[in-house]
Amino acid sequence: MKWDRQRRARGQPPDEGQIQRRLDAMRAWLAHFLAAQPGELSLERLEEQLRWALLRDLFRRGAISTGLLAAFERVSRRRAMDRLHDEGVPLAAPSAHELADEERAVRRWLDGRGNPPVVTVPTLVLLARLRRLLLLRELFGQVVVLRDDHTEVLTWGAPLPDATAFQAATWIQVRAPAEAVPPRRRRWCTDTEYRAIRAAIGEEASRGLLLAEEAAVRHAAVEAGVSTACLASVLLAADEAGLAADARELLDALPAQGYRLPALRP
Repeated sequence: MKWDRQRRARGQPPDEGQIQRRLDAMRAWLAHFLAAQPGELSLERLEEQLRWALLRDLFRRGAISTGLLAAFERVSRRRAMDRLHDEGVPLAAPSAHELADEERAVRRWLDGRGNPPVVTVPTLVLLARLRRLLLLRELFGQVVVLRDDHTEVLTWGAPLPDATAFQAATWIQVRAPAEAVPPRRRRWCTDTEYRAIRAAIGEEASRGLLLAEEAAVRHAAVEAGVSTACLASVLLAADEAGLAADARELLDALPAQGYRLPALRP
């Protein structure tokens, strides 16, 4: 569509209203198509498959987050992330340039010890599955998790290997969410994900750090002036600084968790 090409040319994803209009147009076309076909094809089934294909493509291009994808699919984030994983769609696919920039952001934080980093749900889930949630305490001392995100991880559905450590963690500051961002900025992520970005700004935007995996959330954070880092860049910084003996082992384990990594330095 013309709007899609124009926004992509400017490096902007479609906003929620445009995605919904595209879904509505797709549904109308399907109804017209099926009316002209013999047999008993199911409109609902075709609509479901095409809607997922559209949302999966938007996620793959970094245009929407897992939270927004799940909201449009009307499923939990866990189900959305599991389906992406089953279909071979990476949760994160940072470029070598992005990893280098984010690793520098982590090193700056470690050198200056700014406000506690804000951690998003996919990062927490990855670390729980790797049984290394305590890595956050080892590197940052304390981290911030918004109350809604904390509840989401606690009620993930499938028990997480490190769930007990997460629930008992006194080094996690659970905070009430900040007020929502202006509607004009709701195009990459959900309101909750934008609140996490706002929480990472803190009193000094240059000292904030957001730990997030999906390209959509990381792009939105950079747009808001917040330094961001995916788990791979955190592990690279920890390895370079000698702060985590198992950093390389954890990096090697990321592809099995839905990561696509470029060639890393030895």
